Amino acid sequence: MSNLKLDKHTYASLCALLDGRDEVKMCYMTWAIRLDATTVAIRYHHTNIITYTDDGHVYLNNGGWYTRTTLFRMARATGLPVRQKDWTWYVGDEEYYNGMCVALPESDDTPKPTLIPALDCYGIG
Repeated sequence: MSNLKLDKHTYASLCALLDGRDEVKMCYMTWAIRLDATTVAIRYHHTNIITYTDDGHVYLNNGGWYTRTTLFRMARATGLPVRQKDWTWYVGDEEYYNGMCVALPESDDTPKPTLIPALDCYGIG
């Protein structure tokens, strides 16, 4: 299956897709997986590239693999503007980094993701 068959997802839509199972194949080398009772992820090869929590946080991680396919999977599955310019990845206007935490736009009318400071994502800030 190509990237074109990968739909945009949220925590709720991945839970519905999993339907009580621990993992479901989504497309080539890409699975929806349940990590625990409150966390689901999209795994590409052996890397959880997108992790969704039930409180609305979304974590991005390419595992050091700066490939087009990883970037496209992140963009398609989240609906976020994940892009590359001059060998640097961006999410919206923010430079990408592993472990980046974002809040997905509440509707398709909201053009920008909200970058959440790392400390806030871990309940520290």
